[in-house]
Amino acid sequence: FFYSFYYLLKTNDNFFKYQRKINLFLQKIKNNPLYIDFLSEQLQKINQISIIQAQQQIVKQITQIEVNFDLTGKLIKIIDKKNEEYLKIACERILFFDNQKENSQIVLNYLMQLILNEKTEYHRFFHFYPIKHLDDLSFYKPRRSKQEMSIIALEKVSEETYYSLEQKILTFQQEKFYNKKNIYKFVQQLLQQHNFYKASDLDLKNNEDMIRLMLIYLYANTYQNNTYHIQDLKTKIQKKPMAFADFGIFLSDSNQ
Repeated sequence: FFYSFYYLLKTNDNFFKYQRKINLFLQKIKNNPLYIDFLSEQLQKINQISIIQAQQQIVKQITQIEVNFDLTGKLIKIIDKKNEEYLKIACERILFFDNQKENSQIVLNYLMQLILNEKTEYHRFFHFYPIKHLDDLSFYKPRRSKQEMSIIALEKVSEETYYSLEQKILTFQQEKFYNKKNIYKFVQQLLQQHNFYKASDLDLKNNEDMIRLMLIYLYANTYQNNTYHIQDLKTKIQKKPMAFADFGIFLSDSNQ
């Protein structure tokens, strides 16, 4: 009963569950000049002070709220630790006197009563072994330490990062960027008028053309490829600066 009640208290009405959202909201107000200006104007009208004084008071009050929340969190942790200790001791006392749960303390108390009252020999209840076979930490269950909550202010993505991302996207979309999509597109355009094309018929003017030819051969053997197939022609071709075994390129049945 005590543990279930304490569990509900810890989960349903937990201070730390709301602390993070409130701190994020305060950070949002501090980092947004529009919020500060709006609050300062309202405070200026109410207290009849200058706009600079109003802004200083607003920022000071927000900072004080954050400090108060931090101190409240530390105080709740101290109280929470004490509550758990008191609750554990209270439950152990109730179980000890009630004798409804056979934990180690109750079992030991029961055995001691038997030995003292009936003069029973102890070896009927205890079996001793050499100390080297025992783990002196076998009954030790370390409690998991509570993790400290850290609040990090949200940072806006810079314009340089946006620009760099746009440039990368444009690079991926260029036809000269040899990903699978562009290779498949090139092969489809190549085979629009001819169902069969030899690799030796391709112009290899520069390194990009040679890389594209290699990728055509490699991508043909991937399991995702349903665009084209290749056929080894068992003919050695010499095109400076490279030599390769000629192969034919043809569309797959689903693309004819």
